[in-house]
Amino acid sequence: MESLRRAVALDESGNSLHGLAFALVHLAHTQLAVGHQREARDLLARADDIARRVQNARCQAWAAWGRARLAVAEGRCDVALDECGRAADLFQDREFPWAMNQLWEFVAETATAAGHPSIAEQARANPAHARVTSSRVP
Repeated sequence: MESLRRAVALDESGNSLHGLAFALVHLAHTQLAVGHQREARDLLARADDIARRVQNARCQAWAAWGRARLAVAEGRCDVALDECGRAADLFQDREFPWAMNQLWEFVAETATAAGHPSIAEQARANPAHARVTSSRVP
């Protein structure tokens, strides 16, 4: 985690807003992995703000996924599904297959927890065509 903090510090002092957005979003996901939701929330907000300003869709997607993880931790699975939908829309073909597989598995688990088994089934069976936001549930 210290390496990511150094990356944030370096990018803050440099001219790379894209690099700063990436460093912030990766640090946020690391914070989420160790249960530091408050710090992660702040980092995600910063990362998303910077990513929007520089039109970095990939970092916006990772920020949405991070907000989805936060929402799950808070028991708000329908909000998490909405954020997953944003992430999937923003990723498009910009992300690696392993990351997309992880996102779809997260969608499936979250949809199951939210009581939307059809979304979970879609995410596992044919993720490219899954409808992931709770607001789209028939």
